[in-house]
Amino acid sequence: MRQKRRAWTRTIEKAKAAHWKEFLDSTGEGYLWKAISYTRARESYTSIPPLRRGTEEIQDYAEKAKLLIETFFPNMAQPEDEAHTEQREEIPWVPITEEEVHRALQAAKPMKAPGEDRLPMLVWKQLWQWLNKVILRVFTASVNLGYYPEQWKRAKIIVLRKPGKPDYTVPGAYRPISLLNTLGKVLEAVMAKRLSYYAEAHHLLPITQFGGRPGRNTEQALLVLRNAIDRAWLSSKVITLVAFDLKGAFNGVNRDTLDRQLKAKGIPTKVRTWVASFMQNRSASISFDDFESPICALENAGLAQGSPLSPILFIFFNSKLVDQPVDFHGGASAFIDDYFRWRAGKSAEENLKKLQDEDIPRIEQWAQQTGSSFAAEKTELIHFTRKKDEQTRGQLAMQGATIKPSATAKLLGVVWDRELRWKEHVQQAVKQATKANIALGGLRHLRPGQTRQVYQACVTPILDYASTVWHNPLRDKRHLKWLDTVQRSALIRILSAFRTTATATMEVETYILPTHLRLKQRAQNVIVKLYTLPRSHPIHDVLSRARRRRDNVGARCRFPLAESMKTMKVEQLTGLETIDPTPTTPWNAPPFVEIDIKADRDKAKENATTLLSSPGRVI
Repeated sequence: MRQKRRAWTRTIEKAKAAHWKEFLDSTGEGYLWKAISYTRARESYTSIPPLRRGTEEIQDYAEKAKLLIETFFPNMAQPEDEAHTEQREEIPWVPITEEEVHRALQAAKPMKAPGEDRLPMLVWKQLWQWLNKVILRVFTASVNLGYYPEQWKRAKIIVLRKPGKPDYTVPGAYRPISLLNTLGKVLEAVMAKRLSYYAEAHHLLPITQFGGRPGRNTEQALLVLRNAIDRAWLSSKVITLVAFDLKGAFNGVNRDTLDRQLKAKGIPTKVRTWVASFMQNRSASISFDDFESPICALENAGLAQGSPLSPILFIFFNSKLVDQPVDFHGGASAFIDDYFRWRAGKSAEENLKKLQDEDIPRIEQWAQQTGSSFAAEKTELIHFTRKKDEQTRGQLAMQGATIKPSATAKLLGVVWDRELRWKEHVQQAVKQATKANIALGGLRHLRPGQTRQVYQACVTPILDYASTVWHNPLRDKRHLKWLDTVQRSALIRILSAFRTTATATMEVETYILPTHLRLKQRAQNVIVKLYTLPRSHPIHDVLSRARRRRDNVGARCRFPLAESMKTMKVEQLTGLETIDPTPTTPWNAPPFVEIDIKADRDKAKENATTLLSSPGRVI
């Protein structure tokens, strides 16, 4: 009997292993990435514990829901009357076209979590050929009437933990995600595309805003700051930076203030009226554990988290805040709601005086005029200098709180330290990559080629993120030593090699670049892409200065981008084609009548042969 039980167990294990191998080897790469999703860490305890409001402990689900709603949507101050601002001429409105709606629908994820209607986007994708005219009429009427339907304003709020918080009995340790009706999100995507086109084609947004815009990313925003620090250090100056935290962000947007900003930018009246309707009279239920609250009105809803329209509206909302020039005396950079301002001076005290006397009052005035508020307790202050006596000097006062200099500051995913040694950032990257590497190691029966693909797609991006900001390809040997530990452990797993096998041998066998060559190649690719951007892009000032620094044979260069340029022939990049990221006119007809993409290679080849033999143009 014991032998039969063992045989039965082995048979089941073999069947499971065979099924898993068949799953991994299935046609298409989608199955491999689905398998990778199984390795993502899941919280061991997802229930919301009793919450604290002051000294009171709340255990009742309904009371928890009420407290979370109050935390997510706090009462905001009423905005003050703003002085008259110059207004642009209103941009003409062009009616929504069927092609616009179809493109927005195609771009949406088919199985995105639906809202109250429980209809995933896949339903509308499948029904488009029959309902296209009806949907277009509904969308057109919504914009013409300036009315956003009430049923599309009802959200189901899912409560998620903010990772890394020390205490989850505090309501502020959670964040809301709004699940919205999918058809409404299609219209929101159409309007977001329109606003993005207006912003880029008519230059309505400050150049210091790098978030939610085509042709811009976090690495560019950080390179602007890195360039400013290098320039200041060459003149023996100190850079003092303040990273501000805006309370509520999307939820804290005041409807009247946003309307004034849109009007000043010349946004069509129809769009402004529709946006006002989109923001008002919103309601939601809140869901956590096995509890879902009744639908209640949101008095201070702001912009819905999870709406494709919210990011572009928010950067219109805070455009005045982030509109600061970048020069020898200081600058600013922003990515959606992440905003940091810096000053350059001969000493930290000089910088603090300018920040306290000029910048803090301006920021507080903006907050009063817009009904916003900043979280002083989350605001970070740091002095960038290698002069030890300057690193901890002074403090700032904001909203009755004192802000003291810190040793590090995390800006857009990169940990900055006072002396730009980058030890803390590299250690964080290695820790995160190691965690991902170990999790991926739990996938059994992967072929070496699949394991290699998974490593390059899921682990190396964690290590290499924004490497042109912190990695000097000609000098940073200490960083490479730490980064190599992750690659070595991955190589051993890919090849099932002995732990004594040389790293260089395994890199040759797997055809994986050594870490220093991978980072060098990435830096060169980033530089090439930056050179394809238009001359009006703010990164070109950084590129021009980095090129001059590359040719400087004097003092030691501390600017990684300039050092990366030494590894390539930059002169040959001046002839590259300029790729304008400005969106094309959304309402124009597409250049191709039909684009047919098949999931199967053989079917695609057969279909291409059929199309080539038919009349009409095929590319």
